[in-house]
Amino acid sequence: MEGVQRRIRELDAAMASVNRMCRKFGIPAGSEKDLSATKKAVGNLIAQMELSARRS
Repeated sequence: MEGVQRRIRELDAAMASVNRMCRKFGIPAGSEKDLSATKKAVGNLIAQMELSARRS
């Protein structure tokens, strides 16, 4: 379970880093939809990993 929690923190930190970079440098034209979909997918993955870890 600790490995799952560590991976969740790593994913969350990576997405936070992406968000900071996007705010600092801006988002290239035409990629807003793709970035939004990626953020949503990572959020869903983290939620599933947390639920799975709690069930174990």
